[in-house]
Amino acid sequence: MKTLITATELMSALAGAHPPVLLDCSFDLADTGAGRRAFEQGHLPGAHYLHLDEDLSGPRHDAEGRFLGRHPLPARETFAARLAALGVGPATPVVTYDAQGGPYAARAWWLLRWMGHEDVAVLDGGVAAWREAGGALTAARPTPVATIYPLRAAAMP
Repeated sequence: MKTLITATELMSALAGAHPPVLLDCSFDLADTGAGRRAFEQGHLPGAHYLHLDEDLSGPRHDAEGRFLGRHPLPARETFAARLAALGVGPATPVVTYDAQGGPYAARAWWLLRWMGHEDVAVLDGGVAAWREAGGALTAARPTPVATIYPLRAAAMP
């Protein structure tokens, strides 16, 4: 996959023999529960939800209580385990998206690339582009088939 994928290209990929795993990363800094609520009301078919604070970031404080930042990187082991629980292995195609113009989807893309994941793209235009292309939303949740995501050397600084 390339860095960006259009809604039309995603629709074709989802109908293919090896459809990508979809990761909805919608979030609102002013209302940290808004992304999850929006996901529960409707998301791209087959998508899983990743929360900025819970899944795409690590703890804000270390064991000594020092502040590490508002959204520090998650531990690579923790993120790998989360990916594996969603059925994402190193060769699994993945598409990230959000409903806020792409910043949270881009973070998930970067984290996957940091993990050494190569087959990942961001849905260009996110949820709005999906709907404009005639894509439907669903409240149904997929049942992931857990896999293993082995740790490799970081692929990005």
